[in-house]
Parts: sequence; structure tokens; C-alpha cells
Amino acid sequence: MSRVSVIMSVYNDQAFVAESIKAVLNSTYKDFEFIICNDCSTDNSGQIIESFKDERIIYFSNQNNMGLANSLNNCLKRATGEFVFRIDSDDVTSSDRMAKQVEFLTNHPECAMCGSFANVINNNNQQEYKMTRPLDVTITDIFKNNSFIHPSMMIRKSVLDEVGSYVAKKETRRAEDFDLWCRIYEKGYIGKNIPEYLINYREDYSSYKKRKFKYRVDVYKLMCGWRKRLKLPLKYKFYALKILLVGLIPKRILFNLKKRHK
Repeated sequence: MSRVSVIMSVYNDQAFVAESIKAVLNSTYKDFEFIICNDCSTDNSGQIIESFKDERIIYFSNQNNMGLANSLNNCLKRATGEFVFRIDSDDVTSSDRMAKQVEFLTNHPECAMCGSFANVINNNNQQEYKMTRPLDVTITDIFKNNSFIHPSMMIRKSVLDEVGSYVAKKETRRAEDFDLWCRIYEKGYIGKNIPEYLINYREDYSSYKKRKFKYRVDVYKLMCGWRKRLKLPLKYKFYALKILLVGLIPKRILFNLKKRHK
């Protein structure tokens, strides 16, 4: 049994998945299993994954396309580690990220999880901007959309088991991470961020412009529900409304504004 379980869901990422897998396998920390779910890719992602012959890789495919939350849950069913290490199939982890996060959680037993800062890159591997997050994350940070970078996270498996892992429903299709953080904090746990850039996080305008307004409506409903459930003041409904208002800005302008202010 490995101490760390790396979980990755892959869907049509043939351009980037090999680089992402190689980065994990080149980690300086070696005591890990690498669970990869192919969510019914229609490109060559499956063949690329199968070309890696590392004994730490546990590879399987969904019978039907299930989306990110369900795919990650299927990975978690196979996970045996004390810590769960997240990475997306188009992102690149630094070689020392795993070691630093294991050390951090070992030395901070009060933390259920930890993330990091990120270098945001485009599809040509050029840096767009740097993304930071608060070091000591509060529930209000989570509502301000300023808490954790999902693929930078390491989470205690025991906590994921306690809260029920990811929820897959209409309202969480683009906010499964926000929902998970709320459920973890609802249980009284906390998380922190390491102030280092430990991941290259891919966010290109070509993918950014595909985000549909209907998903923002779903997130708005989810946030309103969580505001009431967590008994937060009415003023925090503003952050839910902000999700809708921002969605009215043309995507090119919004992408450039995001680059400028991160």
C-alpha cells in the first residue's frame, strides 16, 4: 500500500496527457500509486496512457462518459493511500510538489488538505499569468472564489471518506470542488495553501470560451444553497450573483481581465 494515491481523470486530452503523466512519474517522492481513469475518450488518450509501463499506474476506463466528479470518485474507490493527490490531465506538476505536500500535511495534522499557487500556462506552454491563493483559507474565501486551485490539492483520504467524496449532480458540474470544500469545512476541518508555484495550470482562451452561461446558473443555485446551509450572512449572496454578472462580460474581455488581476 502506497502512502499517496494520485488520481487523474482523462477525457480527450491527447495533446497534453503524456506530459502530465511523465511529470507525476518524475516526482521526487516515490511512495505513490497513480490511478488514471479514461472517461471514454474518443481521441488517442487511451493509447497514450497504455504506452506507459510503470507498475505504479492503475489504469481503467469508464463504461460510459461520466464526467469529472464521477470519474474521480471511481478513482477514489481504488485508492489506498493516506493522502490523495489531485492533478488534471492537461496540467503539469512540479517534481517536488508531492514531497512538499506530504511533509506539510504530516507537520500540520490540523489541516485536512493543502494546495499551492500555480503558473497559468496556455496550450503552447507559455505562461499567461501567476495565480495565488490565501494561505489560511476561511469559508468566506471559498465563497469569494479565492480559496484552492483544485488540481493543486492534496487531501486526507479519511476526510474524503467522511464527507462522501465528490457529489455529481447538475449544480456541481462546474463546481464539484467548491461543493467539496464546503462539505469539508462544514465538518469543522480546515485547509491551507503552500506559498509556492507547484503546478503549471493550463487555462487557454480556446478552452475558456467554451464555458456556457447555463453552468453559471447552476453554480449560482449551488452557492445560494450553501450560504443558507452554512448560515452565512445575506451579503454573501453577492458572490453568488457575481457569478452570473461576470458571465455577461464578453469572454475575451473577461479572460484578459482575469490575467491582469491574478
